[in-house]
Amino acid sequence: MQTRLYTSQDYATICGWWEQHGGKCVPEHVLPKCGVIVENQDKEIVAAGWLYMDNSVGIAWLAWLVSNPKQSAFKIAKGIRILLLAIEELCKEFNYGILFTMTDRESLGRFFEQNDFTSNHSNATQYFRRIL
Repeated sequence: MQTRLYTSQDYATICGWWEQHGGKCVPEHVLPKCGVIVENQDKEIVAAGWLYMDNSVGIAWLAWLVSNPKQSAFKIAKGIRILLLAIEELCKEFNYGILFTMTDRESLGRFFEQNDFTSNHSNATQYFRRIL
């Protein structure tokens, strides 16, 4: 598997995945420019995630992580591990010392913990308010 940066041509596919996983499409205009795509050897996308980078402290947020629902659990896990490594390299390149993320999926939480993330909140709900 290999990584590449997200392009707007990927949006329709990824939007469909969010819907297939029971979510809503994230509006493309709120996705940060730093999106990472993981592809298999056939150039089929396996997983995607976006990195928001704070402009005042070295903290980055991995957001909107999604996987191809047609892939096996094994391939998805491998793809997300590769994605995390790519995200970590981007953080190092830009001198961001902390990466955080959140999930409401227990299995993904366990996956994060198995990959050196530490939980610091439970039973939290994320809220958004549109300003513009």
